[in-house]
Parts: sequence; structure tokens; C-alpha cells
Amino acid sequence: MSGSTTIDGLKLFHELGMLLVVFIVGVIAITFAIKALFKKPSETKSEHADVELDDSERGKHIRASRKEALFILESGDYQGAFSCMCTELMKHPETKDHEYIALGMAQLIDGSLDTVEKMRCCLNLFK
Repeated sequence: MSGSTTIDGLKLFHELGMLLVVFIVGVIAITFAIKALFKKPSETKSEHADVELDDSERGKHIRASRKEALFILESGDYQGAFSCMCTELMKHPETKDHEYIALGMAQLIDGSLDTVEKMRCCLNLFK
């Protein structure tokens, strides 16, 4: 009976740990969403420009980040591709608070961003 209690305790500990991770990711996603809501219009102006025509450092960084994420996506790792995109965007001061980071995280958490094709569409939305 003691061995079964230990296993049950470990399962409970693991489930609580997973809930904590989901909670923390949710808090991060909400934080990004709130930051995006309160950006000044001058801070969001360039985000609505077409990336293909955007030769700014910001545009170049987004294109490079997307290229790397799409490379990872080709292996079928849609979560890894999104993680790569976010990691790369967070390295640049003009893209570190991109509102699609929060949107994508929220969709990953709720399970609506769960295929390679859906992730490809998500990655192509980053402008």
C-alpha cells in the first residue's frame, strides 16, 4: 500500500506542476496582451505595414525570425516553431512586445493552434 501511495503522490505532484506551468504561461500571455492594448499609436504604426515592403531593422528581424521558425515547422514541430519565433522576436527591442506573441500563446494553451498548417498561418501573420 505504501508503494501505491507514493505513486499516487508523484502523479498528483506531476499534475500540480503541469497546472502551474499552464498558469504561468497564461499569466505571461495576458501580460503581453495588456501591454499590446496600451501601446501608443506611434508604437504600433509600423506593425500594420506590409512586411515584404518593410526594410526597417524591425521588418528584417521579423522576416529572419519567421524564416527560422518555418524551418523548424517543416519537421512537424509546431510548438517548437512558435517557441523559436517568440524567442527570436524577444531578442529585438522593437519586436519583444509583439502582440501576436500573446495571441499565439493563448491559442496554444486553449488547443486551437494544434496543427502545422494552423501554425504556418499564425507565423505568417507576424508583421
